[in-house]
Amino acid sequence: QIPAFNDIFTFLAQYPWLGLLVGAVITAMLQSSSAVIGILQGIFAAAALAGSPIPLFGLVPILFGSNIGTTTTALLACICGSKESKRVAIFHMFFNTFGSLLFMGIIYIPPLRAWLINPDNFVGFDPKILLALVHLVFNSVVACIFLPLLTPICKLLEIIAPGTTRTTPSVIIEELDSRIMKEFPAEGLSLAK
Repeated sequence: QIPAFNDIFTFLAQYPWLGLLVGAVITAMLQSSSAVIGILQGIFAAAALAGSPIPLFGLVPILFGSNIGTTTTALLACICGSKESKRVAIFHMFFNTFGSLLFMGIIYIPPLRAWLINPDNFVGFDPKILLALVHLVFNSVVACIFLPLLTPICKLLEIIAPGTTRTTPSVIIEELDSRIMKEFPAEGLSLAK
C-alpha cells in the first residue's frame, strides 16, 4: 500500500535483469525459493487490492532469479558430499540457470512483453494463481527441454564431477539365536544392530 514500495517493482520492470539478480540474491540469503515466491504473491495481490497493480514484468524476473538462488542450498550441501550429490547439485544449478536465462529471453518477445508490462491485463485474475502458473509453465517447459537430453547431460556431469559411484559393502545377515535375546538382552541387542 506504500507507493514507494510499489515504485521499486515498477523500477525493476524497467530493468528486468536487475530483478533476476535481486531474486537470486534474496533467495540465496533466505535459502527458500518458496518463501520468495510466496512474498511475491503477497505483494502482487496486495498491490492489486490497493488499486495500484504492479506490472508482472517487474515480478517475473525476480521469480526466475529465485530459481537460480535456490541452487545455492544444494551447492552448499554437496561440498563435503559424495560425487553423486555433487552431480545432482550441478545439474540443479544448470537446469535452473538455463531455464531462467531462457525465460528471460522469452519475456522480451514484443507481444508478450507488452502484455506483461500492462497491469490492466491482469484485472480479474487471482494474482497468486497467476504467479504460480508462471512458475508451473517455467518448470514444465524446462523439464520438457531437458528430458530428451538426460543421457548426454549425465555423461557431461561425470566429466565435471569425476569419480566412481560408491557401492555399499555386502552385509552378511545371520539368523539371531532367540536364546541369546532371552538370556543376554544387551548382547542380543548388539547382535541385532
